[in-house]
Amino acid sequence: MEIFSKKLLMGIGAVKSIDDFSGSTYTTWYVTNDGKLFGSGRNDYGQQGNGDTNNVLTFTERATNVKEVVCSNTTTWYVTNDGDLYGCGRNNYGQQGSGDTNDVLTFTERATNVKEVVCSNTTTWYVTNESDLYGCGYNNYGTQGNGNTNNLLTFTERATNVKEVVCSNSTTWYIIEDGKLFGCGANNYGQQGNGNTSSGITTCTQRATNVKQVVCAPYTTWYVTNDGKLFGCGYGSYGQQGSGDTSVRITTFTQRATNVKEVVCSDNTTWYITNDGDLYGCGNGSYGQQGSGDTNNVLTFTKRATNVKEVVCSDNTTWYITNDGDLYGCGSNAFGGQGSGNTNHIGTFTKRATNVKEVVCTPYTTWYVTNDGKLFGCGSGRYGEQGSGDTNNVLTFTKRR
Repeated sequence: MEIFSKKLLMGIGAVKSIDDFSGSTYTTWYVTNDGKLFGSGRNDYGQQGNGDTNNVLTFTERATNVKEVVCSNTTTWYVTNDGDLYGCGRNNYGQQGSGDTNDVLTFTERATNVKEVVCSNTTTWYVTNESDLYGCGYNNYGTQGNGNTNNLLTFTERATNVKEVVCSNSTTWYIIEDGKLFGCGANNYGQQGNGNTSSGITTCTQRATNVKQVVCAPYTTWYVTNDGKLFGCGYGSYGQQGSGDTSVRITTFTQRATNVKEVVCSDNTTWYITNDGDLYGCGNGSYGQQGSGDTNNVLTFTKRATNVKEVVCSDNTTWYITNDGDLYGCGSNAFGGQGSGNTNHIGTFTKRATNVKEVVCTPYTTWYVTNDGKLFGCGSGRYGEQGSGDTNNVLTFTKRR
């Protein structure tokens, strides 16, 4: 299972509050509002940037003057307030942009004038302040959009006038300033939305217009138009396409909803919030992650909550925050990631915290930041990702900063 980081640009004013946060299945990172970067967790590829490969069990300062941080399971990247880009970690496909395939054990500068960076385990992309898009790393399915399938060991310009980019290990999507959507990479489940299931699309190709948001997992893609229409394609065997059946492949972008504000997805589940704050979900329910009170898969988008501001999901957990700052979760709890004090799976959305600003989840861990900048976490600690000083799982939400 591949997990993508979620960036939390919060702008909280209190000294030493959390200003930015990123987590993967095995690593955790945060930036204080005075620009200090702290990390903990797994480090077998040098993804902690401390010069060795020993796991880090407590949050440890790694850099200063940091604006944002993103991470995958095996790589970490940050952007300074001056726009300098630094990375470390695994490099087997050239995803560090260093010109070789040697893992990088300390944070190393790779670019300047950077506005945003995104990454997966195998690829890295950044957008400059002039909206130019650069990428490097894995390219077996054409993920780099350069017309072939050779891995790219250095950052190479791919597009201009780019507003947003998202990536998985095997696909890449970006939106340009006038709302056109372009994609490339794996297509074995129809996730490129081009009407077939070719092994890969090696050049970035326009797929839609008037697009406001795009999200992707390795096997699925979703976008929302500026007028609130939701379209999806790709893998559907758990009902995650909301099509009413379990078709393995949906090969063309198909409209599923209207009045949509935003969409999130994993490979096996999909969730969206309407402009009125209603939450709808579909897909895999085997751990109760649909919040339906059972473990049945859900084949059509079904309303689960109202007054919702934000939703995040992994393949087996789901969390949302209300407009009042209440945090609700459901799904897998094998490592204590539901914060319930035990390891029983949770089949209905259950309130876990108040005064919450942002939430991040993986299949094994959950983190939230309060409106006053405090950081709380629970779940797996086997690599030190809870920052607790040991490798014990944490069954209740515990303050870390």
